[in-house]
Amino acid sequence: MKVYIRLLFAFLGACFLVFSYVCLNYLWTDKIEPKKQLSQEVKKLKKLPVKDVDYGLPLYDDAMALIRKERVYEGISKLHELLKLYPDSSKCDEANDILGEYNCDNLFSRNENKFKTEYEVKRGDALNSIAKRSGTTPGFILKVNKRLGANIQPGERLIVCELKFSVMINLNSSSISLRTGDNRLFKNYKLEGYKLPQGVPKSFDTEIHGVVVGDGNKFMALGSKDHVSSKKQIRTKRRGVSIVSVDQNNDNSKYTTGFFVVSEDLEELAILLKSGINIYVRS
Repeated sequence: MKVYIRLLFAFLGACFLVFSYVCLNYLWTDKIEPKKQLSQEVKKLKKLPVKDVDYGLPLYDDAMALIRKERVYEGISKLHELLKLYPDSSKCDEANDILGEYNCDNLFSRNENKFKTEYEVKRGDALNSIAKRSGTTPGFILKVNKRLGANIQPGERLIVCELKFSVMINLNSSSISLRTGDNRLFKNYKLEGYKLPQGVPKSFDTEIHGVVVGDGNKFMALGSKDHVSSKKQIRTKRRGVSIVSVDQNNDNSKYTTGFFVVSEDLEELAILLKSGINIYVRS
């Protein structure tokens, strides 16, 4: 009897071992091994180089296609859309350059648009008073009307345009951005460097105070050779913070403070920026 009981227990033990093996084999084959393989595949995929997708590229291509078809306004609108929706696109720099050149060419041309008006010079008028009354700058009036001097005569008709800009100076991206009244980009300028006076923070707001020509002590007639060739600086209401040419920084780098741009950009900014325009400096 005892022999049969032992044989029964041996048989049951063998059955249990077989059952255990079948279960373990099932778990390994159908559950553990697939998960292990999947984990290994995931690790391999993570090691593969990630290819960045430039979602702004199709929008840029559409804009350029429209411009080539002389549907310039639609193309420019697409570029603004690109900058707004995809600021990290590789085409943003090119879009900024195209927008800046287009906007300046359009602004400085005599072509009529809803922002430009024609002013008839009256007796007693001077270029400065016309500019102040029209919300523009004397330099802009000279440039858009292709004038070399400030002499004007009653009855002359001059193109004027109110200049409504704000200035964003981004120290991290080394850029000076002119933005329109509706906060759209007008043009970007490269910030070549900066040096702030001691105690001035890297983020602050101020306003344009005015443009100084030369050392500020000698009168130079607007549009004259001396005026054109003299160094200029755009002063702000914060003391010691001006926009100057990089040449001025090199000439007297130990003492000059402010924001430095190339001389060509400074000349253009001096035409576009009038007193009272807001400046936002951010780091």
